[in-house]
Amino acid sequence: AIPAYRIALVRSLAKRGAWDSALATAEAAGAAPILGGAAGVYRLAVLAAWLGAVPREAAIRRRAAAARATEGDSAGRAELYWLDGVLAFAGGDSAALDAAISGLVNTSPAVGSELRRSLAALAQGLRGEREAAARELVAVDAPQAQRGYAGNAAYPVLNIVARMTAARWVAAQGRYVEAEMLLNGVSGVYTVHAGTSHADMVWPLVELELARVAEAAGAPETAAAHYREFLRVYDLAPPAHRDLVLAARAAVAR
Repeated sequence: AIPAYRIALVRSLAKRGAWDSALATAEAAGAAPILGGAAGVYRLAVLAAWLGAVPREAAIRRRAAAARATEGDSAGRAELYWLDGVLAFAGGDSAALDAAISGLVNTSPAVGSELRRSLAALAQGLRGEREAAARELVAVDAPQAQRGYAGNAAYPVLNIVARMTAARWVAAQGRYVEAEMLLNGVSGVYTVHAGTSHADMVWPLVELELARVAEAAGAPETAAAHYREFLRVYDLAPPAHRDLVLAARAAVAR
């Protein structure tokens, strides 16, 4: 059995911004059920790359082990292709995203319909159709939210990607209340879903997104509170996120 402290350490390192160390610890604790072995490590690496915390190559080099681990597992293989698509979206690679969608469609028609829909929405967003894409991401996520995510146990980061992406897109349209609700659905006090441990890892970055939304909405005190919470927790920010920390500090000082 994997000691519980190693799982807690992965969560803590990621939450504080030490994503490389979190990945290394996850690999050392690869058999842990909460991480899902090699497939779970790939999931964590894709999440980190999508957040911009590590290079995409950090996820790509972990894919082969995840593919071996999901051989013969239709749900696991469906998530593998979905993660490929999220990684492609993070890099703005439409061709790779289309290939991931094709792989997902060919996996099993009975598995992962919400995964297929969410990747199609991300592809739509890459084409510049962000308003419609945001609506689809919310529609994909809504049934999961209504049933407390009990049916989403196989896809623990779907909620994070769908809601954070949709929130950015609707905030860009000036729909700040909707953006705030979406973000609170990722890591808010009422959040209970299969991705809770992963949501805890991204919580500081959700705080940063909430700060930006509040600032754009003309609520500087609320924004400052969110910025301070981000800075309090995200104290091991990776090099790729140092600018986020500097910007947050400047915002608090204004």
